[in-house]
Amino acid sequence: MSNPAYLAKLGTGNIGVAQGNVSNGLCSVDLDLDDQVGGFLTLNPKLRTTLRTKGERGCNVWFRIVGRSCPTAKIKTDDGQDWGEFRGSGSQTIMYGKHPSGCDYRFLVEAPPAEIDLAEIVWPEHVVDPFSKHSQPLNNNHSTEFCVPEFRVSVSLCDTSNGEQVLANIEAAKRRSEALKQRFTGLAKLYAKFIEPKFRAAVGHRNGFIVEAAPFIFRVVSAPIALQLLLFFYEMHRDLFKDSPEQHRYESKKMLESVAVSYRDGLNDIERRIYDALPVDIDRDAFRIMRDLALWAQPEREPFQFFISCKQLGDRLQIDRQIAYRILWRFEYDYRLIECLAKGKPWVPGEKPQASVYRWLLISERRAAYCT
Repeated sequence: MSNPAYLAKLGTGNIGVAQGNVSNGLCSVDLDLDDQVGGFLTLNPKLRTTLRTKGERGCNVWFRIVGRSCPTAKIKTDDGQDWGEFRGSGSQTIMYGKHPSGCDYRFLVEAPPAEIDLAEIVWPEHVVDPFSKHSQPLNNNHSTEFCVPEFRVSVSLCDTSNGEQVLANIEAAKRRSEALKQRFTGLAKLYAKFIEPKFRAAVGHRNGFIVEAAPFIFRVVSAPIALQLLLFFYEMHRDLFKDSPEQHRYESKKMLESVAVSYRDGLNDIERRIYDALPVDIDRDAFRIMRDLALWAQPEREPFQFFISCKQLGDRLQIDRQIAYRILWRFEYDYRLIECLAKGKPWVPGEKPQASVYRWLLISERRAAYCT
């Protein structure tokens, strides 16, 4: 907070708050409807004077949970309508800046968040308690007896019309996936490598995905491709999300901007100066990729060594392998940031290709000896 450039950037962007366990239990109830706010606060007088913020509609009532953990959960009425959301672990909520609708986020009550136990929150009669299942007793009946089903009449356990709809949904999902992969061939490969094995789509977890995925994706691909991958996730699973593509793009872009600032601030002084001195964005992208590979400890290699080929770097940056080769050349011979320990072998029929082995040189002797 003493860096003038960082403070200046805060003046032009939004500020989002990561919630739940990462913020020591800081949570909020996001009410979707303006006419529901008064009734909820009447039932919970302790929350009348707590921090409250507002975007376009409804509001966020902030508090700090004491006691048990606080996962994010949708809140619905007893007839299945959306009422709001309990925002905890896995969520991020913007509280300052410009809303996608054009209005400003604002403070309705500017006060410290109240501390409250989850069980203290009183929900309106027409609202389903999103955490009612957590209070149900566990079934501890460990009887050794078990039931064997006895089928006396041959009946179908599946409704035919419903089953046909499920099959149609599966085929539609396949077609959507194939269409996206054909439109973005290179992006689909990166998605399969970095997104599919690590992140899962779930109803109500779109925002949480952005918070979890953005810091990881920012380190392993170029900044523009990171945004495309976050958008690709939405397109692959858009049936699960109620928010618009524009909202997802807006939040993804803002989160990546925030991650870019925190990444730079997390570098030590000499790393930050080198990072800022790199002449083009693509060099800074390559810096993040290779530094991340070098810091990722693996038992089969020495500390700060990593494998990468021109094709692999080109895939991550979505550039031609010849351009990737020139980037590796600059980093090795012009910048002296990396050292090639073993040249790779290109693919030839009947032989397995091998990536080149490099060593990241931007480390102190003391740190290298410690890691060894």
